Amino acid sequence: MTTLQKLLKGNGAFSATSGAALLFGAPWLNDSLGVHTWLLVVVGVGLLAYGIQIARLARPATAVVAAKTATMMDLGWVVVAVVLLVAVPQVMTTTGRVALALATAVVAALAAGQAATLRRLAG
Repeated sequence: MTTLQKLLKGNGAFSATSGAALLFGAPWLNDSLGVHTWLLVVVGVGLLAYGIQIARLARPATAVVAAKTATMMDLGWVVVAVVLLVAVPQVMTTTGRVALALATAVVAALAAGQAATLRRLAG
């Protein structure tokens, strides 16, 4: 398995696991994170689907295109999360802000690894 495939599998696993946790834990997480249950469910479903799809596309024939797409989507997540944390921090509890910041750090690291690997492959 190539480095790019490992990064995509890791991205998929992290996204799908996070999505499942939000989806199935929404009724218990809403108070501690300060986010409505319905929003946690929507984000959870999206992350679960995204994670499964990215991991599924981590095959040699599709890894480069999948990594380009995943990197752009991961960067989008990072931008939106930073805007939320800076512009409207009051929409979440302290626990919610810390959880979002930690998840965003993982997403940023995955995006950086994918981008670096894509640059290396491009020569």
